[in-house]
Amino acid sequence: MLRKIVQYGPATLTLSLPSGWAKKWGIKKGAELEVEEFGKELRIKADKIPTTNEKKELALGNLNRAGKSYLTSAYRQGFDEISLSYDDPNFYLVIQKLVANDLIGFEVTERGLNNCIIKDLTGYNKNEFENSLNRIWFLVLEQAKESLVFLKENDASQFEKIKASDNSINKLSNYCIRILTKNGYPNFKKIHLYFYLCTQLEKIADQHKDMCAMLHFGQIKQSDFLLAKVETMNSYLAESYKLFYKYDAEKIDKLFEETKKTSTEIFSLKIQQTPSLYYICREIQELLSLIVEIKF
Repeated sequence: MLRKIVQYGPATLTLSLPSGWAKKWGIKKGAELEVEEFGKELRIKADKIPTTNEKKELALGNLNRAGKSYLTSAYRQGFDEISLSYDDPNFYLVIQKLVANDLIGFEVTERGLNNCIIKDLTGYNKNEFENSLNRIWFLVLEQAKESLVFLKENDASQFEKIKASDNSINKLSNYCIRILTKNGYPNFKKIHLYFYLCTQLEKIADQHKDMCAMLHFGQIKQSDFLLAKVETMNSYLAESYKLFYKYDAEKIDKLFEETKKTSTEIFSLKIQQTPSLYYICREIQELLSLIVEIKF
């Protein structure tokens, strides 16, 4: 939209705010807004969480897998109330499971034969992003340790624990992306990097789960090579976590070289036996590149 500048006095220039935006964020006379300068751009930020509900209607028809993705996407995009319609009444069971496992704060509030409404009943604190992101890091590191134990012992109960950890990571990743969408990030030029960070950590967790599943179902075999390299991957991941919160360019450069050497070794020797192990190493390399961009 275009807004005309109005001059008051010899040196004061004013710009009117869009009325819809001001109403949504509770901006009234005398309110203070945070203004940040980025070259030729000005960013005006409201500090208040909106009280109005953003609603979304989804007609899923007979879509199953895509329907789940639409619902997750609506959640990540920050909608507070989602109305769903679907052809198969049994699809409600899928929705119910997805809400319980992946959508923090949401509950089913109304239900018909072929439709339901889910709402955010808890809201969120705008400062929760950093805590939730740190929690994702912690869960990914713990899952990596649990994976090594499982690969050594091949205990079915341990495999269930790994799958539960993966579900928690998915849920927190969705939640962090939702917060970024609704409230942004102090450095708005890096918002997309934090989106990517959440999904990258989720990918690493998925690879650990897939690797354990392959052993659990007999698609790969336990070996000294596998155990040694998983232990090496875990050390890379732990070091990446340290570097994210206490950045050191020289250390991260060294870690780049180590992961590159290890991925080459895995690819040339054992890629057919341990494909997930190779992909974990590559995902950690991507993670390191992302950390450099974020800390740049």
